[in-house]
Amino acid sequence: MSRPDAPLILLDTNVWSVLHGVRRQDGGPDLTRWHQHLAGAVETICLQVRAEVLAGTRAWGPRRAAETAALLDQTPTYPIDEAVVQAYATLAYQARQSGHAIHQKIHDGDRWIAATAISLGIPLLSADKAFRGAPGLDLIDWWSAA
Repeated sequence: MSRPDAPLILLDTNVWSVLHGVRRQDGGPDLTRWHQHLAGAVETICLQVRAEVLAGTRAWGPRRAAETAALLDQTPTYPIDEAVVQAYATLAYQARQSGHAIHQKIHDGDRWIAATAISLGIPLLSADKAFRGAPGLDLIDWWSAA
């Protein structure tokens, strides 16, 4: 059980899925390092991550899909509110101005995830290189998390 004053860390879709056994790890760091980094923190996700995980379960059998939904229900999930919308708009603008790839249409979901972390002022633990150098994002990178 985490402390009420424990730091929050937002997980992206791939990270949440690997940490919770929903998806196998495709390379990357030793997960022991991640668990050490996350010790004492509260793992959280945003609505975009929840939707992406649930979308992935649609091709599964009912038992596995229900087990994954139950795991999601145990993870604090932040909705899209006005603060997230404003962070998204600012991120999209700044990324376009700076030429950062996260402004591209293919990264729309990534922008919502990053905007949630930005609006909450918490770090994002991600396996997606598209987040590297995103304006205003505190990123704990999959490849360098130690």
